[in-house]
Amino acid sequence: MNKNYDEAYASSFIKGLTTLIGLPERKLRRYASGNNLFNVLEHPNIIGPNEQQLEKINLLNEFLSTYKLMKMQEQETKICLNSSAKAGEYFASMLGGVKNKEKFLAAFLDSGNNVIETRSMSEGTIGEAVVYPRDILKAALDCDCKSIVISHNHPGGSIKPSPQDVDLTQRLVSIFSPLNISILDHIIVANSGYRSMAETGEMPSASHSKVSYEAFKLSDENKVKEDETKMGMDTKYDEVETMRIFFPLKIITYPQGEYRLDDNPVDITPAEVVAYEDAILAAIAKENRQFKNDCGLAEYIHDEALNKKVHSLYPSVEIIDGELWGVMTAGLREALSGEETAELLDFVTGQNSDGYGEGFEQRPIKTPDGEIYVSFWNHENYSLKLEQEMRNSSPDLGYGGQVMG
Repeated sequence: MNKNYDEAYASSFIKGLTTLIGLPERKLRRYASGNNLFNVLEHPNIIGPNEQQLEKINLLNEFLSTYKLMKMQEQETKICLNSSAKAGEYFASMLGGVKNKEKFLAAFLDSGNNVIETRSMSEGTIGEAVVYPRDILKAALDCDCKSIVISHNHPGGSIKPSPQDVDLTQRLVSIFSPLNISILDHIIVANSGYRSMAETGEMPSASHSKVSYEAFKLSDENKVKEDETKMGMDTKYDEVETMRIFFPLKIITYPQGEYRLDDNPVDITPAEVVAYEDAILAAIAKENRQFKNDCGLAEYIHDEALNKKVHSLYPSVEIIDGELWGVMTAGLREALSGEETAELLDFVTGQNSDGYGEGFEQRPIKTPDGEIYVSFWNHENYSLKLEQEMRNSSPDLGYGGQVMG
């Protein structure tokens, strides 16, 4: 190989030409040993291609040329939100004139804070809008973005963030933090003015207890009157309390042998796996995209009485006393009786072993040290513990479900 080339890049280039054009790899490597590899594209006859290969080379050259021209044009029109002022002006131009409804937008940014895409995530009434965190998560993953700026308007004229605005912001920050996607700012727009929560120091930090994919109602008023017909939501879905159910995890890895992965798995202790918490949370967030509504696993509760009381059920993991535990968070419309609690625990065990957990444990999770597999079920001391039991065994545990109403 010509020593002017990086070996890895040149090999990748040659393999690409072989795949796309059909030129033999050995022939290309022999030519590259003493010649300019770019001649294959710029002076294709020098490599002696057949008619079909020459046609593919010409098509590839046309594609590369068009791509370069389009990238040059993009640089001239690219929108960069690298400051609160630019983000504020950007969203004020889109939302300042919206007076008849609340509208929620999200701008998905690349590593240079350039806008990949801006989407309208929700439109509501003059006093409120319902935001679906799962839709924002899906859009962010589709865009492969590095950060997000969110914004919505207050038709009432106030640019002060409402308690709901702050709560939603923290929820989104908490959802995206394990994915290494930053929520840079939340811009509140009213009339021609705006307020940046980042600029005023009002951006909240991530909190595991705030992770929730349930629909969230935004309002620029302290109290929202619900409109079931317009919003398409049942007022009975308001949560009155949260129940958290903990269980031990079994985590394994397959060590890399000399030529391939070893067939014998090696256990990773709950303390050791703390280092992979973010990777596991990211894998769970990706797995949760399968849910088609805001109920999560609660959709599969077939007992009618229990289903009426359990609005949502979502899996996650959490560090407790230096060890990583699995946790199911249930959003309840009403408090459960002892019998109903036992029934919910049986349901969680079923999901951990045969439902959600069965599929999840088969998917490798990439970490800096290799792939790991996480089971919600196979721990030798598997059992379920309610939040109070965990508090009794871990007095310094600082968690707690959010009470909504």
